[in-house]
Amino acid sequence: MPKNNLIALVTGGSRGIGKAISLALSRKGITVCINYSSNEEEANKTITEIESEGGIAIGLKGSVSEVNDIKKIVKEIISRYGKIDICVNNAGITRDKLFLMMQEADWKDVIAVNLIGTIIVIKEVSKYMIPAGSGRIVNISSIGGIIGTPGQANYAASKAGVIGLTKSLAKEFAPYNITVNSIAAGYVDTDMISKMGQSRLDRIIETIPLKRFARPEEIAASVLHLVGENGGYITGQTLNIDGGITSI
Repeated sequence: MPKNNLIALVTGGSRGIGKAISLALSRKGITVCINYSSNEEEANKTITEIESEGGIAIGLKGSVSEVNDIKKIVKEIISRYGKIDICVNNAGITRDKLFLMMQEADWKDVIAVNLIGTIIVIKEVSKYMIPAGSGRIVNISSIGGIIGTPGQANYAASKAGVIGLTKSLAKEFAPYNITVNSIAAGYVDTDMISKMGQSRLDRIIETIPLKRFARPEEIAASVLHLVGENGGYITGQTLNIDGGITSI
Protein backbone atom coordinates (compact mmCIF):
# COMPACT_ATOMS: atom_id res chain seq x y z
CA MET A 1 0.00 0.00 0.00
CA PRO A 2 1.12 3.60 -0.61
CA LYS A 3 2.86 5.24 2.35
CA ASN A 4 0.22 7.91 2.83
CA ASN A 5 -2.48 6.49 0.55
CA LEU A 6 -2.34 9.49 -1.84
CA ILE A 7 -2.28 8.78 -5.57
CA ALA A 8 -0.98 11.30 -8.12
CA LEU A 9 -1.05 11.39 -11.91
CA VAL A 10 1.70 13.48 -13.52
CA THR A 11 1.48 13.92 -17.28
CA GLY A 12 4.80 14.28 -19.04
CA GLY A 13 6.24 13.06 -15.76
CA SER A 14 9.42 11.35 -16.93
CA ARG A 15 11.68 14.27 -17.87
CA GLY A 16 12.49 17.87 -17.01
CA ILE A 17 9.92 19.63 -14.85
CA GLY A 18 7.69 16.55 -14.84
CA LYS A 19 10.48 14.36 -13.48
CA ALA A 20 11.24 16.87 -10.73
CA ILE A 21 7.54 16.94 -9.80
CA SER A 22 7.31 13.14 -9.80
CA LEU A 23 10.35 12.83 -7.54
CA ALA A 24 9.14 15.56 -5.19
CA LEU A 25 5.72 13.95 -4.79
CA SER A 26 7.27 10.54 -4.21
CA ARG A 27 9.54 11.93 -1.49
CA LYS A 28 6.39 12.95 0.36
CA GLY A 29 5.20 9.35 0.29
CA ILE A 30 2.77 9.82 -2.60
CA THR A 31 2.36 7.06 -5.17
CA VAL A 32 3.17 8.57 -8.57
CA CYS A 33 1.61 7.47 -11.85
CA ILE A 34 3.94 8.79 -14.53
CA ASN A 35 2.41 9.42 -17.93
CA TYR A 36 4.75 9.61 -20.92
CA SER A 37 4.03 9.82 -24.63
CA SER A 38 6.92 7.94 -26.25
CA ASN A 39 10.21 7.77 -24.33
CA GLU A 40 9.79 4.61 -22.27
CA GLU A 41 13.49 4.53 -21.43
CA GLU A 42 13.35 7.91 -19.67
CA ALA A 43 10.15 6.92 -17.86
CA ASN A 44 11.78 3.74 -16.59
CA LYS A 45 14.82 5.68 -15.41
CA THR A 46 12.60 8.00 -13.38
CA ILE A 47 10.64 5.08 -11.95
CA THR A 48 13.89 3.32 -11.01
CA GLU A 49 15.14 6.47 -9.28
CA ILE A 50 11.91 6.77 -7.31
CA GLU A 51 12.01 3.11 -6.31
CA SER A 52 15.66 3.39 -5.28
CA GLU A 53 14.55 6.00 -2.74
CA GLY A 54 11.81 3.72 -1.42
CA GLY A 55 8.96 5.31 -3.37
CA ILE A 56 6.21 3.78 -5.48
CA ALA A 57 5.74 4.68 -9.15
CA ILE A 58 4.27 3.21 -12.32
CA GLY A 59 4.61 4.27 -15.94
CA LEU A 60 1.61 4.82 -18.18
CA LYS A 61 2.16 5.40 -21.88
CA GLY A 62 -0.24 7.54 -23.89
CA SER A 63 -0.81 10.89 -25.54
CA VAL A 64 -2.76 13.45 -23.53
CA SER A 65 -4.31 14.65 -26.77
CA GLU A 66 -5.94 11.25 -27.40
CA VAL A 67 -9.13 10.69 -25.44
CA ASN A 68 -8.92 6.91 -25.60
CA ASP A 69 -5.34 6.93 -24.30
CA ILE A 70 -6.32 9.00 -21.27
CA LYS A 71 -9.44 6.97 -20.59
CA LYS A 72 -7.27 3.84 -20.55
CA ILE A 73 -4.67 5.46 -18.28
CA VAL A 74 -7.21 6.70 -15.77
CA LYS A 75 -9.02 3.35 -15.71
CA GLU A 76 -5.70 1.63 -15.03
CA ILE A 77 -5.03 3.93 -12.07
CA ILE A 78 -8.52 3.38 -10.68
CA SER A 79 -8.19 -0.37 -11.17
CA ARG A 80 -4.90 -0.43 -9.23
CA TYR A 81 -5.55 2.14 -6.51
CA GLY A 82 -9.26 2.96 -6.53
CA LYS A 83 -8.82 6.74 -6.72
CA ILE A 84 -6.82 9.73 -7.97
CA ASP A 85 -6.11 12.43 -5.39
CA ILE A 86 -3.71 14.67 -7.31
CA CYS A 87 -3.42 15.52 -10.99
CA VAL A 88 -0.51 17.55 -12.36
CA ASN A 89 -0.93 18.51 -16.02
CA ASN A 90 2.64 19.04 -17.12
CA ALA A 91 2.80 17.54 -20.62
CA GLY A 92 3.60 20.16 -23.22
CA ILE A 93 5.30 20.74 -26.56
CA THR A 94 6.59 23.67 -28.61
CA ARG A 95 6.64 24.33 -32.33
CA ASP A 96 8.39 27.69 -32.40
CA LYS A 97 8.30 29.89 -35.50
CA LEU A 98 7.49 33.47 -36.34
CA PHE A 99 3.73 33.89 -36.71
CA LEU A 100 3.64 34.24 -40.49
CA MET A 101 5.81 31.15 -40.86
CA MET A 102 3.60 28.93 -38.70
CA GLN A 103 1.71 26.25 -40.53
CA GLU A 104 -1.71 24.96 -39.51
CA ALA A 105 -0.09 21.83 -38.08
CA ASP A 106 2.11 23.94 -35.80
CA TRP A 107 -1.01 25.41 -34.24
CA LYS A 108 -3.00 22.19 -34.10
CA ASP A 109 -0.22 20.12 -32.53
CA VAL A 110 0.57 22.63 -29.78
CA ILE A 111 -3.05 23.39 -28.94
CA ALA A 112 -3.89 19.66 -29.00
CA VAL A 113 -1.27 18.74 -26.42
CA ASN A 114 -0.98 21.83 -24.24
CA LEU A 115 -4.62 22.91 -23.99
CA ILE A 116 -6.91 20.16 -25.28
CA GLY A 117 -4.74 17.56 -23.55
CA THR A 118 -5.15 19.35 -20.23
CA ILE A 119 -8.91 19.48 -20.78
CA ILE A 120 -9.10 15.76 -21.58
CA VAL A 121 -7.08 14.73 -18.54
CA ILE A 122 -9.06 16.93 -16.14
CA LYS A 123 -12.35 15.67 -17.54
CA GLU A 124 -11.36 12.05 -16.92
CA VAL A 125 -9.83 12.47 -13.44
CA SER A 126 -12.64 14.73 -12.25
CA LYS A 127 -15.12 11.91 -12.85
CA TYR A 128 -13.55 10.27 -9.82
CA MET A 129 -12.57 13.32 -7.79
CA ILE A 130 -16.08 14.79 -7.78
CA PRO A 131 -17.80 11.73 -6.24
CA ALA A 132 -14.93 11.46 -3.75
CA GLY A 133 -15.45 15.07 -2.68
CA SER A 134 -11.77 15.98 -2.87
CA GLY A 135 -8.89 16.53 -5.24
CA ARG A 136 -5.99 18.77 -6.18
CA ILE A 137 -5.32 19.77 -9.79
CA VAL A 138 -2.25 21.76 -10.83
CA ASN A 139 -1.80 22.87 -14.43
CA ILE A 140 1.68 23.84 -15.60
CA SER A 141 1.27 26.96 -17.70
CA SER A 142 3.88 29.52 -18.74
CA ILE A 143 4.64 33.21 -18.49
CA GLY A 144 4.23 33.10 -22.26
CA GLY A 145 0.51 32.84 -21.61
CA ILE A 146 0.67 36.06 -19.59
CA ILE A 147 3.14 38.35 -21.35
CA GLY A 148 3.50 36.63 -24.73
CA THR A 149 6.75 35.53 -26.35
CA PRO A 150 7.90 36.26 -29.92
CA GLY A 151 8.06 33.15 -32.05
CA GLN A 152 5.70 31.30 -29.71
CA ALA A 153 2.25 32.61 -30.60
CA ASN A 154 0.86 29.08 -30.66
CA TYR A 155 2.49 28.13 -27.35
CA ALA A 156 1.49 31.40 -25.66
CA ALA A 157 -2.11 31.01 -26.84
CA SER A 158 -2.26 27.44 -25.52
CA LYS A 159 -0.85 28.43 -22.13
CA ALA A 160 -3.15 31.44 -21.83
CA GLY A 161 -5.98 29.01 -22.46
CA VAL A 162 -4.75 26.83 -19.60
CA ILE A 163 -4.89 29.83 -17.25
CA GLY A 164 -8.46 30.64 -18.28
CA LEU A 165 -9.44 27.00 -17.92
CA THR A 166 -7.92 26.94 -14.43
CA LYS A 167 -9.96 29.93 -13.28
CA SER A 168 -13.23 28.56 -14.63
CA LEU A 169 -12.80 25.05 -13.25
CA ALA A 170 -11.74 26.37 -9.85
CA LYS A 171 -15.21 27.90 -9.55
CA GLU A 172 -17.00 24.83 -10.91
CA PHE A 173 -15.12 22.34 -8.76
CA ALA A 174 -15.01 24.30 -5.48
CA PRO A 175 -18.30 22.82 -4.21
CA TYR A 176 -16.65 19.38 -4.40
CA ASN A 177 -13.57 20.41 -2.42
CA ILE A 178 -11.38 20.21 -5.52
CA THR A 179 -8.80 22.94 -5.97
CA VAL A 180 -7.53 23.94 -9.40
CA ASN A 181 -4.44 26.11 -9.77
CA SER A 182 -1.80 26.81 -12.37
CA ILE A 183 1.89 27.60 -12.33
CA ALA A 184 3.17 30.05 -14.92
CA ALA A 185 6.74 28.91 -15.26
CA GLY A 186 9.40 31.18 -16.61
CA TYR A 187 12.54 29.90 -18.27
CA VAL A 188 13.47 26.60 -16.65
CA ASP A 189 16.78 24.80 -17.10
CA THR A 190 15.50 21.80 -19.09
CA ASP A 191 16.03 20.19 -22.50
CA MET A 192 13.41 22.55 -23.94
CA ILE A 193 15.58 25.65 -23.54
CA SER A 194 18.89 23.85 -24.03
CA LYS A 195 17.96 23.62 -27.71
CA MET A 196 18.20 27.41 -27.99
CA GLY A 197 21.46 28.92 -29.15
CA GLN A 198 23.81 30.34 -26.52
CA SER A 199 23.45 33.90 -27.81
CA ARG A 200 19.67 33.68 -27.41
CA LEU A 201 20.05 32.23 -23.92
CA ASP A 202 22.37 35.09 -22.98
CA ARG A 203 19.80 37.63 -24.17
CA ILE A 204 17.07 35.90 -22.18
CA ILE A 205 19.16 35.90 -19.01
CA GLU A 206 19.46 39.67 -19.27
CA THR A 207 15.65 40.00 -19.12
CA ILE A 208 15.42 38.03 -15.86
CA PRO A 209 15.88 40.16 -12.72
CA LEU A 210 17.43 37.21 -10.85
CA LYS A 211 19.81 36.64 -13.80
CA ARG A 212 19.39 32.87 -13.96
CA PHE A 213 17.02 30.18 -15.13
CA ALA A 214 14.79 28.30 -12.71
CA ARG A 215 15.67 24.81 -11.60
CA PRO A 216 12.99 22.16 -12.20
CA GLU A 217 13.02 21.46 -8.47
CA GLU A 218 11.87 25.02 -7.79
CA ILE A 219 8.74 24.44 -9.88
CA ALA A 220 8.19 21.11 -8.12
CA ALA A 221 8.41 22.76 -4.69
CA SER A 222 5.49 25.02 -5.54
CA VAL A 223 3.47 22.07 -6.80
CA LEU A 224 4.04 20.40 -3.43
CA HIS A 225 2.67 23.43 -1.63
CA LEU A 226 -0.45 23.59 -3.79
CA VAL A 227 -1.25 19.89 -3.30
CA GLY A 228 -0.15 19.76 0.35
CA GLU A 229 -2.03 20.21 3.61
CA ASN A 230 -1.47 23.96 3.64
CA GLY A 231 -2.65 24.49 0.07
CA GLY A 232 -6.29 23.65 0.57
CA TYR A 233 -7.54 27.25 0.57
CA ILE A 234 -5.74 28.21 -2.65
CA THR A 235 -7.76 27.79 -5.82
CA GLY A 236 -8.18 29.55 -9.16
CA GLN A 237 -4.73 31.10 -8.85
CA THR A 238 -1.77 31.33 -11.20
CA LEU A 239 1.59 31.38 -9.48
CA ASN A 240 4.32 33.04 -11.52
CA ILE A 241 7.69 31.37 -10.98
CA ASP A 242 9.81 33.41 -13.33
CA GLY A 243 12.68 35.09 -11.51
CA GLY A 244 10.83 38.39 -11.60
CA ILE A 245 10.15 38.75 -15.33
CA THR A 246 6.48 39.54 -14.90
CA SER A 247 7.19 42.02 -12.10
CA ILE A 248 8.72 44.52 -14.53
